[in-house]
Amino acid sequence: MSRARFVRRVAGTTLVVLGISCGGPTEPPPPPPTNKVSVTLSVPPTVPQLRFPDYPMASVTISALVSSSLGKPTTLTCALDGAVVPCNTPEKILPGTHTVCAKGESPGAVPVEKCGEVSVTLLLDQKQVVGFDANGNEYIPVGSWYVMGPDSGPRDSAQVGSDGLANLNSRYIGMGNVPVDFRGDAILKPSFGRTSPEFFWMQAVAMGSRVINTPVCATTGPAVAVTIDLDREGFTPPPSTWQIPQNLPLYIRTFAEGGWFYHDGSWPELPVKVAFDSVIAPNDSARFWFQADSINRAFCQERIRPANRSEVDPGGIVVHFAFAVFAASVGGLPRDYRFGSVTVDTTVFSGERDAKEMLWHEFGHAVQSLGHECQYVSNMWSSCAPPGGVYPGIQKKDVAYPLWRERLVAIERKYNTRIALAWIHQGERRELNLPDLPEEPVVWINANGSFGTVSQPGQPMIQLSPASIQSPPKRPAPANLLPAVIHDRMPYK
Repeated sequence: MSRARFVRRVAGTTLVVLGISCGGPTEPPPPPPTNKVSVTLSVPPTVPQLRFPDYPMASVTISALVSSSLGKPTTLTCALDGAVVPCNTPEKILPGTHTVCAKGESPGAVPVEKCGEVSVTLLLDQKQVVGFDANGNEYIPVGSWYVMGPDSGPRDSAQVGSDGLANLNSRYIGMGNVPVDFRGDAILKPSFGRTSPEFFWMQAVAMGSRVINTPVCATTGPAVAVTIDLDREGFTPPPSTWQIPQNLPLYIRTFAEGGWFYHDGSWPELPVKVAFDSVIAPNDSARFWFQADSINRAFCQERIRPANRSEVDPGGIVVHFAFAVFAASVGGLPRDYRFGSVTVDTTVFSGERDAKEMLWHEFGHAVQSLGHECQYVSNMWSSCAPPGGVYPGIQKKDVAYPLWRERLVAIERKYNTRIALAWIHQGERRELNLPDLPEEPVVWINANGSFGTVSQPGQPMIQLSPASIQSPPKRPAPANLLPAVIHDRMPYK
């Protein structure tokens, strides 16, 4: 066989072999796509408690979605603490921490579950409850009750602990015009009023003792336990006089902006500096201070001190002289009196007892910030002076009532609260179950002395005029609500 023929045969054989190889079996097709489930779960970490009528529950929504990678049908199941609940629907939960889950399923797919936790934020209020005992010492009413809610509706309560704190979880926390009752105990008077933004801003409630002991040397005698009766002896106005058609009670309070404003104030510090408005003869000054110094002796405390005219501007009391006129004033920010005046009848130098005690009376207005009294024998008598018009002089109650209020104000200042006197008065009225309204509208006062809101029983909170509550960078001091001048005369002879 020729070489060329052999080559042609080998090549043909090779081509046949190659042809057989090219026409052989192909690669297997890829597997079909796998169905996969995706689940998204969204739940807030915390939810707040609900108020009336759902308290103490909270509401949570388990927001969840499920999808199939192949668009196949899916099933979404949600669970709350292991119990199946609807997805994307509000559910009520009790306080605590709860586990929420969302599970997605689809034919041919591996189920997917995602879980999370949600906690309930409680409606909590913490108040420091503090007062003073009969000797003026700070006192914590351990075990006394703090109650919120109306008489005819649901109430929530907590007790004061040994640390003086009452921790209350209540549907009413932060709500306006809800009755709040601090019950007090055998030592402290009850305290009652309505909630307002000013109330919840303050973390303390100051209360006063039911009894105050007078100092041993008060009016030169032994100590006496004086029962403090706010409604009858503190806030009952005396009959009107022709000088004062609207007479003022012993504890001055005035009606302003739709509610009662309580003047539970005092001088920032004692003694108060006192100066004459003009130069007077040395012997007249000596007589004046001999009579006026009886106030210091009655209180066993230096409450007034002689000063130069320049020293009482802006802080102090200026004494004026006039014929047949007695008058006094005190003013400044609420709870922080900064200026005052006393107008003295020139007969004060005659040595008459009436004139001397009228001088004490006027200093009662200017230093103690007292009004007038007719419920007990008092140097602050006004339209109810005894026959003959002879003033009785400073009595033990004239010492006890100012000291009681000043100690209350000191507690208020220490714990940065501004509601004590009004609330104690309302609580006492409520405790005595008086036949008239047990609670009155009260003006709330902000820390800078401006008006806040007016709380009226059974009505919405009244927001006061914007001018009275706005606080621009620079504004004048709030107007003093005390009467500019309390005029007194002696028409009884």
